[in-house]
Amino acid sequence: MDEKLIFLKRYSPNLEILDIEQNMEKLRIVYTKGWFRLHRKCLAEYTETEAKKRYNARKHFVVVIYDNDKPSYYIIFNNEYVCVGYLDNSKRLYLEYEFSEISKGQLFLKEVRYWEYKDDISDEKLSYTRYRFTPEGDFGIEKVNSNNPDIKERMISKTKIDVSTMYEDYPQFGHYEKIIQKERILPNE
Repeated sequence: MDEKLIFLKRYSPNLEILDIEQNMEKLRIVYTKGWFRLHRKCLAEYTETEAKKRYNARKHFVVVIYDNDKPSYYIIFNNEYVCVGYLDNSKRLYLEYEFSEISKGQLFLKEVRYWEYKDDISDEKLSYTRYRFTPEGDFGIEKVNSNNPDIKERMISKTKIDVSTMYEDYPQFGHYEKIIQKERILPNE
């Protein structure tokens, strides 16, 4: 079994690998109160000035990043919490990275969530997988089959894992290229 698990290659069907830093200028950024998953659209928008004030005050706001006029990512900022959601071509959430600020300016990737859908257009979910990590090296996986949600498969590592690749700097306002990277080398079981 591989020592590392690269989420982009395993969990990003229908997506091209982009050099995000070179392509950020081609992406459109919208600041908003939130992303409405059910209707797959932004809630009320903020101006860039309003969003920057919220960022500096560490108040809740959401960045939605469009690629080719389609929403591709959202980033939720709420004080010490940062969550990055990845949307597929049907604007469905399929991958989410949840970070917590563990020290000033230092985020830790504490949870990864992945959803599989029946097909490219259906909202019917086949499965849900959640990976949990702690800065101390604890690691767990929970898998749920949507056809039988009462049966869950849970695995908890009995040994500590190396989580050194799971730290990220708190992104500066307007500079989201690192936080939205899909490809992340994460420890495997």
